[in-house]
Amino acid sequence: MFVQGKIKLFTIIGLTLSVLFFALVAFTSIPLGIPVDWVWTRITEFPGFPIYELIAMVLFLAIAVFCAFKIDFQLSKLPNKLVYVFLIIVMSMMFDYYVLLSGRAGVSEHIFAVIDPYTSGYLMVAGEIKEPGKYFADFDKVLEKDAYDSNHIDVHPFGNVAFCYAVLEWCRKSPTPSWLIEKLLPDNIMDDVRAAGKAGVFHGVTQNDTVYTAAAVIVLIFLAMNFISRIMLVAALLVMTKGNSRNLGLNSVLLGFSIPALILFLGQHDVMMFFIGAVCTLLLTLAIKCEWKKFPVFSALTGVMLGVGVIHTLAFSMFIFAAILTIFCCRRLSGRYMKIGVLLGGGLSVVVLCMLCGIDIITICLLASRNNSRFFAESGRCWYWFPFNLIDFIIFLSPFLAILPLLLVPKFKMLKRSKFAPSQALALSCVFTLLILLISPFSRGEMGRLLLFFMPVYSLSACLAIAYQKFSNKIYFLCILNSIAGTALLFALRFALKLTMTF
Repeated sequence: MFVQGKIKLFTIIGLTLSVLFFALVAFTSIPLGIPVDWVWTRITEFPGFPIYELIAMVLFLAIAVFCAFKIDFQLSKLPNKLVYVFLIIVMSMMFDYYVLLSGRAGVSEHIFAVIDPYTSGYLMVAGEIKEPGKYFADFDKVLEKDAYDSNHIDVHPFGNVAFCYAVLEWCRKSPTPSWLIEKLLPDNIMDDVRAAGKAGVFHGVTQNDTVYTAAAVIVLIFLAMNFISRIMLVAALLVMTKGNSRNLGLNSVLLGFSIPALILFLGQHDVMMFFIGAVCTLLLTLAIKCEWKKFPVFSALTGVMLGVGVIHTLAFSMFIFAAILTIFCCRRLSGRYMKIGVLLGGGLSVVVLCMLCGIDIITICLLASRNNSRFFAESGRCWYWFPFNLIDFIIFLSPFLAILPLLLVPKFKMLKRSKFAPSQALALSCVFTLLILLISPFSRGEMGRLLLFFMPVYSLSACLAIAYQKFSNKIYFLCILNSIAGTALLFALRFALKLTMTF
């Protein structure tokens, strides 16, 4: 009863926060941020209420909730449940697509964001590459100059630029990207993009169809990554619970519909960071629960993927810390020190591979860190961002998922033992790592976007908090209400704020 009462309290807190943040975003002009430093810009003129898209989104959510009830109350065999889980995730992808259609400029807005040099700049730079081998080998010289108008290029290693270049090459050599755009995106969308280019919306970007096609394909790839990420997180949940499917439907709905940032920032490469984070999360759970006895292969693969993540953004260094802390704190985990060593070895293998390819990744990371420090020093953002960072994180992850891991964090008097059940170890490392990220001098604003790389493992921890519980009908209903409240908050954010493009 104590556990039930505690979860009931958390559901009420989650609902209360969702309502408060919905009202804050939708019905007030209170700045979201610190006005003298940085705030989310509000939309003052919206072209019209997207009634048809909203009806479609409500329908997809209703189907998903029906599937959740079917999974959690009517089906007993896991294979049968997984069919409905897959249907929930398909509904979430359809929901995402209609969220895109409902914006100020529809899907075009996110294609514009991929092209625009100030929103990211990666595709612009990729379009200028003539000799890829030489460019990436000399990327440390690019960072040394710290000369791009788009700050994004100068504060990250080369991963995002390499990804954009690979997509550009695909578009140059294959008709498939154009076919995908024709089949999957609204009619005449590329005409809108070309018109924006001719109107001078994309300053300094090469004006050609290949670049525009690549941008549209990148948006489609990001959508596919969102879909796959949710599947991987459900898989990670089943791994951590050893196939225990209690509340599996509820958790699938939460993962599919209750993370606003995942679709609202689709035009940003941070969505790809969520995907890489989801891969790392699944591999980490396998390293904890299903590791091979003779050699910890999943620990090695986790290290490799974390190394790949660092190539895209230095933020993944904190994910490395969270992974090591989780493994260290798991009780009855044999060979934990070997697993940690192999994980680090997997990450170092990525460093060695880069060096063998003539890319000085160590210097690149050091220069990216230096440039990031310069940016915050020059921008003058103040040191007391922590409470605003926390609010930003809670809003864009959704309040219910943000607070659930606190249910699993061990009591203070138990922390001296330093060995916990895997779900507790994961929750502890997630909460501790989050606190570091929120107070870091590199974290001053935009936490709903910047922490997308960390949201997969944090969301898994949230789902584990309710994965073992037998709920009363009332508490289950309150949890479902929280997922619905999360989508309502998403609507408010989509219609009230300029999240991807500021013009």
